[in-house]
Amino acid sequence: MGAFQGFLCYPEMRRECIAELLVLLYHPYPKVRKEAAEKLYVALISSEDMCKQQLKDKTATEEVMSILSGTEWTNKLRVPLLMV
Repeated sequence: MGAFQGFLCYPEMRRECIAELLVLLYHPYPKVRKEAAEKLYVALISSEDMCKQQLKDKTATEEVMSILSGTEWTNKLRVPLLMV
């Protein structure tokens, strides 16, 4: 997971790394979800360039940051029936 965060600084790999971290937010283990959210959050706050490229709207950036920081990632995962 740390590798994905490390590769976020390379623009050509950024989209894939973000996608992998987003997938990990649905991992069955709460520790994995929490760490993925933390890595993504830290990457977003430490890279204005990445925010501008991936989230062009400031409101969207704020909303993503709010979701990442405000979600209790250790709670039981609620999966919609369509995903089961």
